[in-house]
Amino acid sequence: MDLETYFNTGFPNTVLAMTVKNFSTEVQYQRETFELPRNIQFGLLFDLISLMNNTPAPHHLDLAVDLTNPIDFDERILLGLKYRFQTPGSSLGYSLRGG
Repeated sequence: MDLETYFNTGFPNTVLAMTVKNFSTEVQYQRETFELPRNIQFGLLFDLISLMNNTPAPHHLDLAVDLTNPIDFDERILLGLKYRFQTPGSSLGYSLRGG
């Protein structure tokens, strides 16, 4: 079973999310019992340009921070940055991602 939540914080373009994957009891397969590889992940995304009250701007700079805690590996912190150019009211835009 997987559980996910997505929370709009109320701050300009700031989102908080959480995921729990493979949340279950032990599984038996061919006389062997084992636990599924459970993974807990927290994420935070915010638009750095919108935090400076420059909305609606054609330029967006999103910073994503993920903390992942798998049961069979060490914890990891993942960072990502996305620059996006999109004029207000247009469905066409350009993006550049890295992380």
